[in-house]
Amino acid sequence: MRDYARQTALGLQHAWKAGFVHRDIKPSNLLVVDPDLADGRPRGNQSATPSGSKFGTIKILDMGLARTAEVVDTQASITRAGAMIGTPDFIAPEQALDASSVDIRADLYSLGGTMYFLLTGRVPFPGSSVIEKLLKHQHAELEPIERYRRDVPTDLLHIIRRLMSKSPADRFQNPSELIDALEKVASVSDETSATPTMVSLPSKHLSFLKRKHGCSRSRSIQEAILNNSLNATRRRSLRS
Repeated sequence: MRDYARQTALGLQHAWKAGFVHRDIKPSNLLVVDPDLADGRPRGNQSATPSGSKFGTIKILDMGLARTAEVVDTQASITRAGAMIGTPDFIAPEQALDASSVDIRADLYSLGGTMYFLLTGRVPFPGSSVIEKLLKHQHAELEPIERYRRDVPTDLLHIIRRLMSKSPADRFQNPSELIDALEKVASVSDETSATPTMVSLPSKHLSFLKRKHGCSRSRSIQEAILNNSLNATRRRSLRS
């Protein structure tokens, strides 16, 4: 999971440098292409791509809610001051208040929520209504990951808590800072950071990737992590 987070941060860094904020980072918008494919094309026996890893390459999907940092909202603009854009389970507190003014730190909050979900199988702030979830993002304390997972390194727990700080000023200020922090974390059990909770990926995403890259060997990030975990368990069984 750590490497998938690093790859997502690399993608966000590229978008941020180009002046874009995604505004809807969540598990179902992260697709994993099999590790023997690079940019959707076979690469023989290579196990990783320059930006990917032996566990596969992350593709960030659905830029439909992205905005440029320089955009000026007008009366005809899709995103007006005060409008809520994003997914309630993963939305940054400031984005829920005004999606037109957020910066890359909102995407980092959502990535932190995604990491939380992938490690625990639970959204950060569950609720029975959208309003309840949004209020929890604003005011509630995050339930410790350690309550569900005792095998996650302390440094990674600190990273996720910092990503999900209520105030943007308390988070990593850009994806590059996050990448540096992730690379310093001792290699956590990327293969065992699996959750049994599965969220189905909209078929339009798979269809798009197949058309765009000629790639049919792709899967949701939840499926990829679960598969990595199962493979690791089989290898341990064979060694024992």
